[in-house]
Amino acid sequence: MKVNRLSLESARADILKDMAASIIHSIVYNRALGLMQPREAKCLYLNAFFMKCADPTYEQLIDQKVGEFFDNAARPSEGANNGEIAIQFFTQQSTLSQSFFAGQAKKEYWERWEVSVKLLPSGAKAAVDEDEQINQALQSVASGVLQSLDAVPQMYEGLKCYQFEIEVPKKLQQAQSAAGAGHGRTGSFFDGFFKKLVTN
Repeated sequence: MKVNRLSLESARADILKDMAASIIHSIVYNRALGLMQPREAKCLYLNAFFMKCADPTYEQLIDQKVGEFFDNAARPSEGANNGEIAIQFFTQQSTLSQSFFAGQAKKEYWERWEVSVKLLPSGAKAAVDEDEQINQALQSVASGVLQSLDAVPQMYEGLKCYQFEIEVPKKLQQAQSAAGAGHGRTGSFFDGFFKKLVTN
């Protein structure tokens, strides 16, 4: 499975939320197979434009999951908060159960995008300007999609967008406590706390 990683940071949760939502929308749009009406959108707080699917179901799903993450994020008194939102695409194949002689759906994941976010302490300044961060991230989405054309599975009739899951941790992890947990990537601090929503 191909894994793509992006990183964002800001002292403002609303700007981080804005950036994360635009990235997830852009990723899904690029996997929509051209069967859904596209819509150009602008970030609420930044000077950046992106494409998303003009489908209420997909729009609400993405905005809900991103909003859920940031609504549950609590800012610590000092230090930064870290977290990761991930989206992964998969195909499903029916398998025959020897026990019940019934078909079961087996997921085969073929692409994953991990968006790591860091909520800086109030008043801190991001190392890279937020406008530059989001534009670089959106360019990375476009180039990443082009580079993985060979890995895209064959589509079947009636499919509007490749099936995907969005993984959302319940809250951001305080950087100070995370530092003592080892040198694993940010997402490892949330093992067991992800909630998955699968689209059909």
